[in-house]
Amino acid sequence: MTTAPPSWIELMGRHAASTLLYVSGSLTYRYVSRTGIVEDGAWEFLQGPGDRWRIEKAGQPILIRKGDDAFSWRDDEMHRQKAHIHLHILKPISPTLFVGPDSFLSPTTLGKRVAPTGPVTETAVGGRRAWSLRMGDPSTDDTMEFAIDDVTGLLLRARSSDGKLTAEVIDVEIYEHLPDTTFDWNGEIAPQSENERHRHPDHLRKVHFLAQEIAPRYWPTGVDVQPVVGDPHTGEVVASLTVEGHPTLARWPRQAQPTLIAPELASRYRHSVEWSDDHWQWRLMTATPITQGDLEQIRNSIRG
Repeated sequence: MTTAPPSWIELMGRHAASTLLYVSGSLTYRYVSRTGIVEDGAWEFLQGPGDRWRIEKAGQPILIRKGDDAFSWRDDEMHRQKAHIHLHILKPISPTLFVGPDSFLSPTTLGKRVAPTGPVTETAVGGRRAWSLRMGDPSTDDTMEFAIDDVTGLLLRARSSDGKLTAEVIDVEIYEHLPDTTFDWNGEIAPQSENERHRHPDHLRKVHFLAQEIAPRYWPTGVDVQPVVGDPHTGEVVASLTVEGHPTLARWPRQAQPTLIAPELASRYRHSVEWSDDHWQWRLMTATPITQGDLEQIRNSIRG
């Protein structure tokens, strides 16, 4: 155990090494927003190396993550989650700001101008010996106190000088190892919403190919295409043509009704022309009229 105050550089090194620990604890906080709203809360958590997390509130799992395999609780259901998206459900203060690679004191979070404003002093948090240092940016009078555990290097307390944030990690337990099942979710998973399906990389890739299928190879001023929305199962797709006026071209199965052309999108255009072929119904929406000659060349240049 350290007998004299370590330097802040040594403390930062200890804290960086704490990301390799298997640890559990409870985080309690009080936070005052810019609008004056006071938020009090508490989290229970387990964390391990390799971006492993199990974060709960009052016994309800809120985030379970093992690397890229992640789940989050919202709308009374567990959803599969893109692992590294910052989750609104963990705001305003979460264990990820105290433990792990994205803590308050990580190089990616700490401002480059932030530095100690005073000496390292001994303190205690939740019955554990810790070292306190106050840090701040020279451009502002506001500072933050950080208390780092003497044994583990964990960040145990963050407290702002303006009184708007007070948070502590207590009931800390260190483990030699935690089984991977600790960071697994074996319960029911909510079906993906339409928006989630549309954001899935595989869905976006397929829609990109659909958009390339309908892209005209001719436009009076040259043409490129950007997908707006699509359904890989039916082949229906809506795409924006990156030319003057940004017209929109849509395709859907013949003898069916279009389902992906949003009314607010169609209302942007003053002109619209439709045609069909053996398989598809088409609609081209433009801000200015298209001549019949240009329309024929556009139609003949589409390879899909």
